[in-house]
Amino acid sequence: MCVQKNWKEELMKREWENNEDLNWNERVKLQKDGLEIFSQLEALTSREEALTKEEHEWMKWAGLMEQKSADKDEEGLWQAHVKLPCGMLSAAQAEEIAGLARDFGENTLRFTVRQSVQIQNIKRRDLQEVLRRLHAAGLTTTEAEGDCTRNIIGNPLMGADPEECMDAMPLVEGLQRLLVGNPEFSNLPRKFKVSVTSEPGDAASAEVNDLSFVPARAERNGENIYGYAAYVGGGLASAPRFACRLPYFLNTEDAIRLARAVVTIYRDYGYRVKRSHCRLKFLLEDWGEAKFCSMIDSIEKDLPRGGKEVRAPWKGEVCYGIHSQKQEGLCFAGFHIPGDILTGDELKNLADLSLEYGDGSLRVCQGQCILILNIPKERTAEFSGKSGQNEDAEDGKYLEQEKFFEKFPLRPGMFSGYANACVGSEFCRFAAVETRQRLIAVTGELDRMFPDLDCPIRIALTGCGAGCAAPQTADIGLKGVHIISEGKVSPAYILYVGGTLGEKASLSVQLPGKVPDDQLVDRIAGIIRIYLSERRSGESFHDFTKRVGAERFQ
Repeated sequence: MCVQKNWKEELMKREWENNEDLNWNERVKLQKDGLEIFSQLEALTSREEALTKEEHEWMKWAGLMEQKSADKDEEGLWQAHVKLPCGMLSAAQAEEIAGLARDFGENTLRFTVRQSVQIQNIKRRDLQEVLRRLHAAGLTTTEAEGDCTRNIIGNPLMGADPEECMDAMPLVEGLQRLLVGNPEFSNLPRKFKVSVTSEPGDAASAEVNDLSFVPARAERNGENIYGYAAYVGGGLASAPRFACRLPYFLNTEDAIRLARAVVTIYRDYGYRVKRSHCRLKFLLEDWGEAKFCSMIDSIEKDLPRGGKEVRAPWKGEVCYGIHSQKQEGLCFAGFHIPGDILTGDELKNLADLSLEYGDGSLRVCQGQCILILNIPKERTAEFSGKSGQNEDAEDGKYLEQEKFFEKFPLRPGMFSGYANACVGSEFCRFAAVETRQRLIAVTGELDRMFPDLDCPIRIALTGCGAGCAAPQTADIGLKGVHIISEGKVSPAYILYVGGTLGEKASLSVQLPGKVPDDQLVDRIAGIIRIYLSERRSGESFHDFTKRVGAERFQ
């Protein structure tokens, strides 16, 4: 009891609370911890009166957010943001999410770029029942929003990837226990993003998260052993910055110790005044790596150093088609989910397929892709036939779900299959443009214009400066803005080119001007034509842009 009391007293010191310049969000959080919202949900969801601005803020810690309303004076519908660590989802959980979408959410679902899922269009009075059913299915919305640890992302093939160096699940589970629902770390200066992978191809976008763990190797007593290297301080938005590599070589236990030290530093020393200047990257930039590491060492003693990161070319976050797993005799299948949009009925179909051909294991990727795992190799031909990818399939097998597999193909186009978008103005108050349907249309047209393209072109469309779709690391990034055209406010886009992650990580370069919406496809097509006519053999779009310069596209 004494330890618990001392911990609470230490936590409640909150050195920052006497700062007269704290922003509004910080003052709200000083009134009570965000996690306390769970004890008040029944009252808040059942009352007739509108929620206060402060109550809306606290609801984020329950993963609940009001959607954009057509009438700013009326309360809108709500969304429940369901965390799926590293995109892991069972068929039973998928069926429950599908049922909730049908029962309470107008049958609408959206996957996100952080491998989670949003159940949208929920009435406030139904939120409590939605959370009850999610909890019963082993799912959580806790801290899916708010100034806390967001969904932990990772390699969607974790546990099945032939290239992974070790089992990363113990680390993911340990980080979940440390960071999620823990009042010690539920009041951070801003959101805190974590990624984990043990495969060398940077499937978890280590460079753009606040804290990331990637595979590393070191020699100990004459033997090569695997562990983790850590990156800290990455982030995009209006001040993009790649994370820096810390000097440690970590086993699972040490990695969790490091995470505790990093989040403690962020909680106690992170900035809490200017909202746009509160992410961890700004503290790291001002302190420098040496001071940051010194602070880590003062909190967690004797963290081992050394090790060499295990790297391979960035393979992106999606895996289409049917491929072998590391388990002998098993395969996975990757489907394209256009715009990350699907209905509850369609998610139920995917769950049924995962049970019919696998063991009910599903994985959500970071962009427009979902995997069915553990398909016996001897059944892949039958599965391919059902998906329409096998020309020798019996007509009945194809026709049975023809429309479903036409919408969610195993082999999408080189533009549409590798695009990304934020939720856009349909649901977000900050977005200047609608994003997901527009991106589906744009990439579909580009697929038709360039049917023989032999390599993916990654397009990312974000609706505002927050950059949730990561346009700064895409081949071609698009940021939605407004322009005045013929006396009317019209959508337009700022273009970026040449971004990538992995070994060659670099931020994209902004092109001058703003492209009106009706000229967007032609503008991108012009860029692609230059690339195709002038590239060298095997040269990627990123490598081409780096060689010739972004000004070639101006």
